[in-house]
Amino acid sequence: MKICIDDGSTNIKLAWTENGERRNAISPNSFKSEWSAPFGGTQPA
Repeated sequence: MKICIDDGSTNIKLAWTENGERRNAISPNSFKSEWSAPFGGTQPA
């Protein structure tokens, strides 16, 4: 099975083939609105 993943800044996109049919899934990157992770020694927004 081949799975393709794009972990973009707003959504995670998945694509795969199942029984010869292309399947897709999209999931938001955060579970809380306005959430951000600290990066590079900075404080969260």
